[in-house]
Amino acid sequence: MALQVVYRQNYLENDYNGDNDLHAGMIVTLTTSNGEALLVKSDRSLSHRPYGLTHDDTLATGNTRFIVDHASGASNRTGSTNLGHEPSGVTGPTYLAIDARRRGDEQAEDLRVVISENGTSGPYRPITVVRGPAKVYSDQYTTAAVTNAATTDAATAQTLALDDALTAGAANNPGLGVKIANAAHGTTVLRVADVAATAGGGLMFNVAPLE
Repeated sequence: MALQVVYRQNYLENDYNGDNDLHAGMIVTLTTSNGEALLVKSDRSLSHRPYGLTHDDTLATGNTRFIVDHASGASNRTGSTNLGHEPSGVTGPTYLAIDARRRGDEQAEDLRVVISENGTSGPYRPITVVRGPAKVYSDQYTTAAVTNAATTDAATAQTLALDDALTAGAANNPGLGVKIANAAHGTTVLRVADVAATAGGGLMFNVAPLE
């Protein structure tokens, strides 16, 4: 699961620890665990307040990444069957979604993993968080649900349109962008900036400023 930053105005490199179930591009909330700051999947069913998007993975499996395809087409790139994609309004080479390998995938001990100072939680990985305004390319959204209340989603297939607003999902969709049916249902975190996506599911979004 991946995130590619295309443009940024405010890009925070925080040393907050991330929970152990995060993919890059997920919407996260800053909370505490045993008295220490911790970033977790943002979940509206828990009345979470979105803080930003993860730029890192804490999971060791299921990770993907977007790379710039200098060959100008996925057919010239080995190791992937995904299509290249150049977002409208963005010039240059296409993006390509491929598998990502993390240091922790192949090591018994990940050098970035730290034990919590209180000795009762963790280990966690410090992660980087992207906050708006920014433009990113992410696959951490769902088209299988829409908000139907402030703390719940409805399982309804959605076709995302340009400038659609997305907020953090609830219950079954924590951390994922979900289309907002009513402005009262949640804080806008993402707005669709391009409706064309790769076979890998990446889509261009504008990240809204979050206070």
